[in-house]
Amino acid sequence: MSVRKIRTKTSLLTHDETEIRIYESRPEECLTISKSLIYRFETKDFYSKNTNSRPKEWTIIHVDEDFMKDTDTLVRIATLKRKGHLFIYGKTRFGVDWDTVIERVYSRPANLCFFCDKKLKRGGPDSKRNDVKTKDHLIPGSVLDAYGIVVLEDNTVPCCITCNQEKANLHPYVYRSKLQYLLKNNHRDQKRRRKVLSTLNLILIKDHDIFE
Repeated sequence: MSVRKIRTKTSLLTHDETEIRIYESRPEECLTISKSLIYRFETKDFYSKNTNSRPKEWTIIHVDEDFMKDTDTLVRIATLKRKGHLFIYGKTRFGVDWDTVIERVYSRPANLCFFCDKKLKRGGPDSKRNDVKTKDHLIPGSVLDAYGIVVLEDNTVPCCITCNQEKANLHPYVYRSKLQYLLKNNHRDQKRRRKVLSTLNLILIKDHDIFE
């Protein structure tokens, strides 16, 4: 059997301990998973994507993939995902390991550059330009437009201005090739670029069609 991972912050074990319920404010949006379909679950601290508040405990549930094939279940999952109560692992579109992207974004404070780990600020009169926090789209809008995709979940990551401008409108695979060239032929900013290259090697899937 195939196993999928679900991450949630609103799970609750029923009184008879036969089900796990992922709650929303309205009962019709509650997602119920029978314990017979759950292989294991664990807890882990995750940060909010947009704030620097303290991390909160989430539950990671390893569940039988067949559970997610029911239409009503998929509708409830989509609602919970849209409201930020639930995340689904296992997406590999465009040659990116999105599980690793999500883990990297949410397991660290929101004020770190996704690529180079530079500590970022919101901006202001006392902030240096290169310290200001921006957002990067991992898969650029031009690629999404070509596929008719309006929104790609988890596609934005916190980013420093230097990495954002250097990556520009490039797919992460192309950005990695650019960095490899710069590291070989340009001795400026080597430390940051090596760190960025390490991050890209972490999130890109080897021998995967980047436009699949």
